[in-house]
Amino acid sequence: MLVWERFQRESWQIYLRTQSEAVRSVSDDLLMVTIPSDSYFYGRFLAVDVTRDETVLGHSGRLQRIERTQARHWTIFQSFPLARLPEEGETGLQPWAVGAHITADSPKMLIQCDGPYAPTYQRLQYMSPGEIERMARVTLVEGASGLCYWTPAAPLPFYPGALDAMAEVYREVEQIEDVLARRRPLDQPIGLLYSTTTEVMEQPWQSNTSERWQHLHAFEGLAYSMRRANIPFEIVFEDQLTLELLGRLKALVLPAVRFLRNSAAEAIEAAIAQTGLHALAAGRCVPMRGMIAGGCDPLIWHTWACRGYRQEKYANEQWREFSNTLVHHLQPLIDAPVRVYSERAIGRLYELDGGDLLLMIASWDLEDLSEVAIEGEGEATDLLSGREMGEINDLGRLTIPPAGWRVLRIVR
Repeated sequence: MLVWERFQRESWQIYLRTQSEAVRSVSDDLLMVTIPSDSYFYGRFLAVDVTRDETVLGHSGRLQRIERTQARHWTIFQSFPLARLPEEGETGLQPWAVGAHITADSPKMLIQCDGPYAPTYQRLQYMSPGEIERMARVTLVEGASGLCYWTPAAPLPFYPGALDAMAEVYREVEQIEDVLARRRPLDQPIGLLYSTTTEVMEQPWQSNTSERWQHLHAFEGLAYSMRRANIPFEIVFEDQLTLELLGRLKALVLPAVRFLRNSAAEAIEAAIAQTGLHALAAGRCVPMRGMIAGGCDPLIWHTWACRGYRQEKYANEQWREFSNTLVHHLQPLIDAPVRVYSERAIGRLYELDGGDLLLMIASWDLEDLSEVAIEGEGEATDLLSGREMGEINDLGRLTIPPAGWRVLRIVR
């Protein structure tokens, strides 16, 4: 196993270097990595420790899985992750950009396109120009450092509207690229747990195939819901669970986490007792002392997704369940310097050098104007128009065009 792990790591490095060197021989400004069939499984092997009484017939007590970059750096419209080699002081492949299909044929969470069909035998359907613009802006608001569109090349010239939509977002990004490169995410008070142990134990090695991907779907369904509800959160992996990390969180949401390493469960219980952590169980979870039952069914999205229904309206059913249950536990714990309130837009706050803030808000609505309420302190400047907007609390509401966005620099 150790030899195989080293082989995978070294082969990936050779592969990535070869690809990037070939492209850079054409231009130093280009960086491109072709996507192999297993591109969804970047990462290193993990050993999962579980006690014998937690295992099921057909599972070994020690299982291996591949940690996935797209779960650690999840975004709503991510089809596949694009990674880069680690620089000095870094360990493992690092996120470089989000790969996003502009077609209906895609592994991304939501499969819903209103664009034209390509003139091909396969009946390939595209996103509409508005959907492409929304996907790009929402993904950048969520924190992606770059976006790589993907589509079969042959039919694309027959759809100039897609190229126009990409170019429109690119022109805006050029205006603010310096600020985007310097933004840093704020520490978030709420964590959303991704359990590698649960994912492994749910794989259908012999039986119980109906349980496959319950945790993954619960995770992405709640992540989607928290984005849409403008609840600031960070994704926490099981191997990160230490008392030090949990000590800076006010809440940890566990989406159908049925299996955990003993050390991770002990860290959560210690944080509940020592720092007052709110551990909120969504669905059936490992029993832990002091954990709060959130009353949320996290498997609504799973029920639809595992049957092939991946349209937005089914993800919104999960969002409504979240809004009626867990959101009431989480809202009082948020203590951000600037808050965004809207059911039709997604906002995220970042920190800039010198203590300034960057507020990015992308409209989710494709047809109508979105109204957004903002609460906080500081003088705001619209970076896309250059207009001085005055005090945040005096703004009241912002209006955002369909599939558009607002990017504000806030001086405190």
